[in-house]
Amino acid sequence: MRPANLVSARDAAVGQIRAAFAEPGFHVAAHPGRFSEQDIRQAAQKTPAILTALLRVRESDDTADFASFVLYRANNKDRIYDGALSVVTKLTAVLKTLDHELALDVPGEISAECLFTGSLEAINVTLWAVSWSWKFIPHSMVGGIESLDDIEFFDGIDATYGIGEVELKDGFTMEGKNGDTV
Repeated sequence: MRPANLVSARDAAVGQIRAAFAEPGFHVAAHPGRFSEQDIRQAAQKTPAILTALLRVRESDDTADFASFVLYRANNKDRIYDGALSVVTKLTAVLKTLDHELALDVPGEISAECLFTGSLEAINVTLWAVSWSWKFIPHSMVGGIESLDDIEFFDGIDATYGIGEVELKDGFTMEGKNGDTV
């Protein structure tokens, strides 16, 4: 996919996730990649949050691998971060509905992993990585196709065929030696 198409695919995913989590105070945005501890401390200022990053492009099979990081700050009543599990559950369902003009299907290979650590507990935050893969039409990742409109579809042929002295046009019926029609 051309770089603009990679941005387009990531932004389409972020926009559709944002629409599904359109609750006040919920932060959904693109992210450049993996987190450092300092990044998490900064991002934790806007929780709950889903930050989506494109992590890898596999040109060999026209697949892009993404991760949506779920950050959740617990309150005193939710010390085991059940709220984060609710967000992860809804996010995995939303990912199964994502759409993009160059995508062959909805994302697959969805998995979620809790990245909770003691240093996150110190700031009362949990972090989940929800990873997923999205397959695109061939060559869209290496620069050949801007949209499905760029693909030429085969509509059939418009021709006249001569067999012996008989002219046949598209949509013809032929009779075989044993009387079968083809």
